[in-house]
Order: sequence, then structure tokens, then C-alpha cells
Amino acid sequence: MIYSDACNNTEPEEGDFLRLGPSSLYILFGPTIPVLYTAIFLLTTFLWIYALYFRPVSTHPSFPHILYLRLAPALHVTLTLPVLISPPAAPLVSLLQDAVSVSAMLVFTNFTLTLLGGVDSIVKLATTIHPTACPLGTPPLCCLIPCPKPKITTNIIKLVILPVKLLSAAIFLNFMINMFLVYSGFYPSREFGHITNLHNILIIPFFVSCMYTYKVFISVTGSMLLGTSHTLRGMLIFIMFVLCKSSFGIINMLIDTETLPCLPGLPSVWLGMLLVTMVQVVGVSVIALVIPRLYLRDWGKVMGKTVSEEEGEGVEKCNLVKMVEE
Repeated sequence: MIYSDACNNTEPEEGDFLRLGPSSLYILFGPTIPVLYTAIFLLTTFLWIYALYFRPVSTHPSFPHILYLRLAPALHVTLTLPVLISPPAAPLVSLLQDAVSVSAMLVFTNFTLTLLGGVDSIVKLATTIHPTACPLGTPPLCCLIPCPKPKITTNIIKLVILPVKLLSAAIFLNFMINMFLVYSGFYPSREFGHITNLHNILIIPFFVSCMYTYKVFISVTGSMLLGTSHTLRGMLIFIMFVLCKSSFGIINMLIDTETLPCLPGLPSVWLGMLLVTMVQVVGVSVIALVIPRLYLRDWGKVMGKTVSEEEGEGVEKCNLVKMVEE
């Protein structure tokens, strides 16, 4: 063991494990801990009941997609709570948060494709009823704003959808690697350039490309699903993803710059994990209160409206051809 901060707290050496559970937190914070646990338990229970209460029509073929999208924020909050019980669980919780957020993005993408009739239907709508070009200058690649917007084609839509699928597979592989390291006796290192973080560095391009193409997908399909809060539904999932990634990054910067103080018996690292977890729980809980109501509609009618628009466009073209022939 080594002394590592101004509060004379001892921490294990890099790569070793630390036991810090509810009993230790109770000694540090007293009755605040039971009150916090009770409040969090009541909040989580309410979020699950709230998400399950607002149920859309269950006969829609995409009902499993709708159900998961409504429950994803509540599930996200539930998987975040272990950090409040044991702060060293933060690395594992971060992996689970990524899995929930990215899987929700993938389900949202597939659900949108189902509503619009598939890739070919999106291309058809983007070139006829809802003329749309591919918005290249979407954050985080705002540098592409001056570039000409290409026409929507089948290949472009498939390329836009691909990164979220690749990231889902990459997260699963990353999770397995982290589990292997943990069971081999290595606790995740906080040093960004450490050799045990190589797989976490390699996955960054997958995250960036997924963030970019997911926003492009929302922009392209937004005008095709008017009246369904399509952009809001997609961006809330995106915010859920970005909130957790950015909050962990910000708190780590505060810890590394020694801006965040330590407490006697609690190093600044674990104090930061407790604070960032409470921020995440509050932020995602707001999203969990909004999303279930957004999916409370008859999606069969939405799907039928899209089909009727395509048929109407086909009829107009046939009439135009007849007029030209006459």
C-alpha cells in the first residue's frame, strides 16, 4: 500500500483491487448513506413502474423494439447504481452503460427502418416526397459543412447504419477483454496510455463514427416521420450516451488536476465516482420520464401513413406518364 494524497488515504498500487463498500461509506458519511440508498431505490422503482405504465398497442410487429426503447433509460439508471454501493465498480458500470445506450441506438435505427419500409423505401422518400441530401457537416465533423451534400442512395444509407452495428460488436468484444483482465487480477488502470487500456483506445474511432452517422441518420429520416417526435426520440438516446461518456471524462480531469478534494478515508478518485454517478442518475432519470410518453401512440397508423405516401407518389407518377402519352 502507498500513501497517495493529502488526506493520508492509502490506495492499492496500479492494477490492484480495493474493497470499498456500503459499510465503509456509512462510516464516512453516516446516516446520509441509508437515506441516499432509500431515495435511489424509490426513484428506480418509480421509473420502472412509470415506463411500464404507458404501454402502446402491443399488436404492432415492432412491439419488442418499442418496449426496449421505453425501458432503456430505466435500465440504464438501474445499472448505474452499483457505483453508489461500491465506487470501484465504476469501470464495469461504464461498460454496461455503453452497452445499454448503443443497443438502444441500434434498436432505434432498426425501428425507424421498419416504420419507413427499409433502406430502399428511405432512398425513395428522400428523392421524391421528402427531398433530402446527406448532411455531411454534422457534429462532430462540422469541418465538412463546406462540402457538397451528396444525394441519398442505398449505399449511403447502408454506410450510415453500419457504424452502430460495428460499435455494438466492438463493445461486446471490449467487455470480454475487460472481464479477462479482471479475472486475471488486473484492475483497470486510470492512465490513458497504459498497456492494459490499449483495447479502450482502439474502440474510440468506433464511438466517434457511430456518434456521427447516428446523427446523420436522424437528420435524413426526420422529415419522413413528422408528428412522431422522431428527432427528439433519437436525440434523447444520444444524450443518454454522451452524458455518461462526457461526465466520466470531466470528473477524471478534475481528479487528475487535483481540483476535486479528498476526504479522510476517501480518496478523490472514489469521491469523484460517487458524484458523477449521482449526476448521471439525475440526468438519465429526466430522460426516463420523457421517453415512455413519446412512444405512446399507434405505430401501426404511422407505418400505414408512410406506405400510403409511397403509393400516392406512385399513382401520381402513373398519372403523369399517362398525360405525357396522351
